[in-house]
Amino acid sequence: MILKRIIRVYLIIGKTFGKWITPIITGILISLLRVGVWFGQKIDIFIFPSIKKKLKSQKTIAIIQAIVVVLMIVFSLFSLLEKGISFQTFLPLFFVPMFFVMLFEVKKIKKELASRK
Repeated sequence: MILKRIIRVYLIIGKTFGKWITPIITGILISLLRVGVWFGQKIDIFIFPSIKKKLKSQKTIAIIQAIVVVLMIVFSLFSLLEKGISFQTFLPLFFVPMFFVMLFEVKKIKKELASRK
């Protein structure tokens, strides 16, 4: 079935554009590209195992950062009650976006690992 389609497309291109050899060369190059991508996906698991280590470290850092942000919020509330509004009151607001960036990185790494399977 696929061979019939390939022959039909080859004949249409040949009759329409008058090119008979370049579609064959293009087909061979596309096939080589597909084989190269397939081979690269198979050896990627062995050559680049560091992405799993990176995911593990990013998760650990995200957890630590979440704990630190929660502690900063608690301390800023205590500071707000005792001293009023100060720099410490707004300090957690600067670190919360960094926490969300870290979560985004973890999700991106998980997506990359899922695409490699």
